[in-house]
Amino acid sequence: MKVRFAVLVCLIAGGLVLGCKHPPGTPPPTSGTGTPGDTSGSGGNDTSLCFERDVLPIFVSGCSRSGCHDAASHQEGYVLTSYATIVSRGLVAGNANASELYEVLIEDRPEKRMPQPPNPPLSIEQIAIIKRWIDEGAKNGTNCGTKCNDSVYSYTAAIVPLTKTYCNGCHNSASPSGGVILDGYAGVKIVADNGKLVGAVKRLAGYSPMPQGGNKLSDCNISQIEKWVQAGAPNN
Repeated sequence: MKVRFAVLVCLIAGGLVLGCKHPPGTPPPTSGTGTPGDTSGSGGNDTSLCFERDVLPIFVSGCSRSGCHDAASHQEGYVLTSYATIVSRGLVAGNANASELYEVLIEDRPEKRMPQPPNPPLSIEQIAIIKRWIDEGAKNGTNCGTKCNDSVYSYTAAIVPLTKTYCNGCHNSASPSGGVILDGYAGVKIVADNGKLVGAVKRLAGYSPMPQGGNKLSDCNISQIEKWVQAGAPNN
């Protein structure tokens, strides 16, 4: 029996292998303003969902890396870098179970299920976000609010949620892009101490801007990172 978690995932350079076939739907390019939602370190209980804030970073980190589904690689014709490209193929707005982008992720046969090793799976929380977004109509929420609280900047409460959302699709232990590993404290500590973490997220000259291919982190999230680094980047 298929586990009906919602999902989107890093699609490997070998391409998107579809297990179940449904006629791909093309949802209307609905646009709108997202409502405020909870983010790392907020401590709030707002469960609203907004594409730009909550969904797009998962696609960018987990799926659109080089060799997979960025504009240059577009394996199997899938480009997963923006709202327009994500909804253009294999997605039925309002029905995740009828969406090929979802079906391939819950495929019973391991050799066809995505992601394929060595790429890491999405977290249960990320899977739930993607399924909910599709089932709720795959809307293009933009100008999303935030409840980030930069007085919260511990590794566990602030840094881990940020790296899970924006970094681990590329910078994981199994397939570390650029040799940078951010799915554990030791790797994050290295780039915190050598200045690359702050330099990348602030997009300073001389550093590769991160998240690569995605929007710049909010001022509040960057402040959380800076405060944690200035405190000595403790494993707290």
